[in-house]
Amino acid sequence: MTRDEELTIIAQALSLIESNKLHMEGEVRTVPTSRYTSPQRVELERNILFRRFPIIVGFSSQLREPGSFVTHNHTGVPILVTRDEQGGLNAFVNQCRHRGTQLTCQPSGQQLRHLVCPFHAWSYDLRGNLRAVPQAASFPDLDRTQFGLCRLPVAERYGMIFVTPTPGATMDIDTFLGPLVPDLGYFGFDDYVADRLHETKQPFNWKLHMDATLEGYHIPFLHSRTQGGLEFQATGPHVYLRPHARMVLPHKSMIQYKQMPQKFWRLGNRAAVVWMIFPNTTIFCVHGTAQVTSLFPVDAGHCQFSSTMLRQPGAVDERVQKHLDFVHESFWTTMEEDHHVCESIQAAAAGGAMTEYVFGKLEFGISSFHATVDDALDGRYAAPGIDLAPAQPMRLEAYT
Repeated sequence: MTRDEELTIIAQALSLIESNKLHMEGEVRTVPTSRYTSPQRVELERNILFRRFPIIVGFSSQLREPGSFVTHNHTGVPILVTRDEQGGLNAFVNQCRHRGTQLTCQPSGQQLRHLVCPFHAWSYDLRGNLRAVPQAASFPDLDRTQFGLCRLPVAERYGMIFVTPTPGATMDIDTFLGPLVPDLGYFGFDDYVADRLHETKQPFNWKLHMDATLEGYHIPFLHSRTQGGLEFQATGPHVYLRPHARMVLPHKSMIQYKQMPQKFWRLGNRAAVVWMIFPNTTIFCVHGTAQVTSLFPVDAGHCQFSSTMLRQPGAVDERVQKHLDFVHESFWTTMEEDHHVCESIQAAAAGGAMTEYVFGKLEFGISSFHATVDDALDGRYAAPGIDLAPAQPMRLEAYT
């Protein structure tokens, strides 16, 4: 966003606060309960949303140096990302081209020189080229150029690593992020450092948590006794930028800006700014950190919840550590309250007595999210900037 846009958003937030109003938009909509309980539905979501759209699989600070790598296993495609000796970023299917063994099961690492399969020691460089095959005579006429690791499209933006888990596809990440590009660039996460990485399996459908993050209606009720409700207001303004979204949750101290010249107005100082990157990631920019959460379906009633705090670069002294501890504890207390409600909804949905849920005008972000999910699954909407036409499965060209 530009500075003028930032001032406009703050002015809109102040107007909503002064008038004691919440940002409403759209129409009242319903969603079938089966959206959260159907095994067929979740399989379709995995195959389309988590294969044909860019997914955040790691962070730049994990891959600063040549020889660093991260792995990711929540999309159904095992992913390996490396930083090669020339500083290039590479993403592959994390499988040896011989018998499909995962090359490494470590979540991340440093000072890697080669990728060596633990099964038969086929060896690859950090750009995925096949370099060595033990007992090579047993593979007569093997063309090593045809047996490099299967590449995946990868891009690095705003401190995050995006991969589209479809071999052979192409990706223009700036086109995909679209209207979020100026926002994320303005807040400058490029040099932020990944801290406090958490992975947990949760007993609810992945979309229930996405729903919770796309509305502030519940904040003064569910979070009334914790930092979420004590500090922040649900007023907005919010905007749905298909397929993504941005929410603004003003701090209760923002009203003080009415007594200050606009040159002192800073959105990040007096509000939590929340971005949803479709299909499964939310970035909570609060108290000088970015809390990045991603949801991945395991089955209709379970999901993998990934959370990482991105902190500003620099030394972490006692004062900074205390601040980070406070932000982390506050955030996780809020998440646990959300998770408890999501688990309750999922348990009740399994009974099948209630056939639909209703979303009001304060929940237009949820309605818009589900509309995009439906359109993507039905073939009416495709990820901007992603070309699946050249996509090819891995083939052993020399032997077919």
